[in-house]
This record gives sequence, structure tokens and C-alpha cells, in this order.
Amino acid sequence: MKKLVKVLVTFALLLGITIGFTNDKVEASQASYKLTAYNSKGKKVYVNAPKNMVVTKVSGKSWYKGSLKYTSYKKVSGKWKKYTKTSTVYVPSKYVKKYTSTTSTVKPVTTTKWVKKIKTIKGWFYDEENYEDVKTGDIAKAGSMILVPEDGGYGSMWVENQYGESDSAVTLEDAVLTQDPTYSDLGYANVKYVDYDQQKVTENKTVKTTKTTYKVTASTPAYTKIYVAPVKNGITLAEYNKLKKGMTYKQVVDIIGQSGKLESSYSGYGVTYKSYSWEQKDVEYSWAYIDFDNNKLVSKAQYGLK
Repeated sequence: MKKLVKVLVTFALLLGITIGFTNDKVEASQASYKLTAYNSKGKKVYVNAPKNMVVTKVSGKSWYKGSLKYTSYKKVSGKWKKYTKTSTVYVPSKYVKKYTSTTSTVKPVTTTKWVKKIKTIKGWFYDEENYEDVKTGDIAKAGSMILVPEDGGYGSMWVENQYGESDSAVTLEDAVLTQDPTYSDLGYANVKYVDYDQQKVTENKTVKTTKTTYKVTASTPAYTKIYVAPVKNGITLAEYNKLKKGMTYKQVVDIIGQSGKLESSYSGYGVTYKSYSWEQKDVEYSWAYIDFDNNKLVSKAQYGLK
């Protein structure tokens, strides 16, 4: 019996049977919760989001949301009394516009830099030309490597350059040396050298600030809820009725909540045709068949959905 029903449904699809198509957008057709209030006569009315209301993008959706303060009435002692309410509301993207503005201001900006410093130290030097003993009165020429005591001997002195990288320290000027009393091949003197220290520097700079806002372009119906993906229970009649001509396969899957079973496909002459089927969970003999041409829904049929 189950196979017979499937065959009949497939045959109906091949004959081009289509049911209830409109061109409504997916999310718009699913946002059925318009914000309502009561007027002074107790009549239920729709509340609109006003023009220029500031809203924010809802992640993954073509909707924007904002906080809306509006007036409603409630009956107190037989009279309709005015009061104010605030609700989070949603607005379709077609009623929202992006506004971007850039402002320039001159203000002090604090940054961290490597700042050049001239320092003095008692340094030791070799005879870098002849590698002979250093006698008192010998000269260490500018650019000579500075040595400092290190682990019972003498080693290179390290400083930071303008990029914060380690470098060998060298003397800035010629220096008259005194022979070291312990190591005759070394002489010492108080010398100047360049080092860079990291420090905070405050400077006046022109700072550009870009501000992006989204505003409602015209008074438009405000919604209190937007579409939430359904529970994976196959396809229901309510979900089936939301499927509209022109929807993509992904939009259909988003409504149903799960992928369909590919029943047949064909590709040629610039057309790709695919037919998918869904069953309703825990409902016997219930199916829906949806056909797509070039990823656009072109026909649908169902049997036994509830």
C-alpha cells in the first residue's frame, strides 16, 4: 500500500500538479507575530516601528531588532487607562538602511615606543687592530665594541635598537683607555653609548572614528518574534504550507528542519532537475515530494500530512 501511494504521488508530480504558490519571502511569511496594543476605545491595533528607530542586525537572519516604547490602554474600573510599554521588536531588512559616518578629532594618543637614550658606562676594550696588550693612553675608537664583566671574565654588552631587538653596544666617541690591572690585553674607560628604552609617549594625533548605525526608513509593522528552526520531526502540514514557489533547497530545508531524500535527478541543456521526498515522523503513509529546477522550487505535492 505504501509503495502504491508513493507511485500515485510521483505520477501526480509528473503531471505538473502544484499547490498554493506565492512569491512571499521565507522569513517574512514566518514572522506572524505583529506587535499589538489597545487604543483608547479598547480596540486591538498594530504597533509600528517609527521612522529612524535605531536597530541592530540579528545574526544569521534578514531581520533587525530594537527596543520600542509605545502606548497602550488597559481597562481600569470600567475605563480605558493609558500606559507605556517597552518591547524588543523585529523589523524586516527591507525597511532598514545602513548609515555610516566618519568624524575626525585631534586628541592625545598614548603609544609605546622604543626611545633613543645616550648613556654612560665603564667599559672595557681589546686592541681590535693588532690584538696586542692595551697600554694606558691607548685609544678605543668610536664604534668599538664595549665589554663588561661577566662570569669571571668579560663579555659583550647588549642593548636594544630602535626596533626593540638585541644588539651589541659600541662607544659613540673615541676613548682614552687605562690598562686593566688584571688583564693586560684589556683597557677601560667611561664611555657613551646608544640604547633604546621602551616607554609610553603621548602625542597629539588626528583620530578618525567611523560609526555605523541601522535605522528604520519608514513607519513599518513591528514583530515580536521571528522564525525559529523547527524540531526535526520530518515534515508537517504546517511546514509544507510554508513552502513557496521559487524557494531554494536550503530555504526549504530551513523550514522543514532536515534534509530530504533525493528521489531522482537530471542535468542537461542548462537545467538541473532534482526531486526530494520527506516523510512525517510517526504518521503512517505520509509524504511530501518537492521538485527543483536549477535549485528553485517549481512544484510540490503531499499525501497524508498532518
